[in-house]
Amino acid sequence: HDQPRVRCRAVLDVHDPRLRHLKCNCEHVATSFELLLQHAVVCPNSGYSLVNRHDDVKHALARVARDFGIGVTVEPREFQYRPNIIPDAAGNAVAEQAVAQRPDLRFNCIMQHVVTDVVISKHTDVPGVAAERAFREKNATHAETVSAHGALFFPFAAEPHGFRHPCCKQLFKHIADQLTPFERRYFWRQAELAVSIAQAKSRVHAVLAVVNS
Repeated sequence: HDQPRVRCRAVLDVHDPRLRHLKCNCEHVATSFELLLQHAVVCPNSGYSLVNRHDDVKHALARVARDFGIGVTVEPREFQYRPNIIPDAAGNAVAEQAVAQRPDLRFNCIMQHVVTDVVISKHTDVPGVAAERAFREKNATHAETVSAHGALFFPFAAEPHGFRHPCCKQLFKHIADQLTPFERRYFWRQAELAVSIAQAKSRVHAVLAVVNS
């Protein structure tokens, strides 16, 4: 792991002296160039936001599914969510108007539609903690409503440094299971590859946003 960082630093330092600064766009100051790169990869305010990273993964998932002949609906609008029940000043239960919720993708598979909502969580010191929290929150928001429409729901919860929650593999599996036997392994491989590349490109964009600022 050290060699790529050393090569990266050597190339950047030699070819662009502007990249010697050690300050991120979020005002974080690193004590070394390597630490600045590590910070940029996970920083939500680096100049390449978590929304950008979310969109990279969402488009990668949609592209792979379409390559296998699966129709994909982006931000489907047919799901009706329950209104929130909140107490008024007197303590009476009042139904608040339901907030418009849209999952990111609906994969229109032949046997049963599969729905996902992508989330790239803010980094924590312990890998997996943020993704687990996001997984639970997305399930609480979407699972019941999507199920009521006869579809399957699996969140796609990941973190900026590349960690992915096991729910991501569940999503791949339930889409692959609806393909022909000889396509399943290939779909799984292509989906993993597409998402890994999307996340890697996001990290590169985040680093470049910092070092070129």
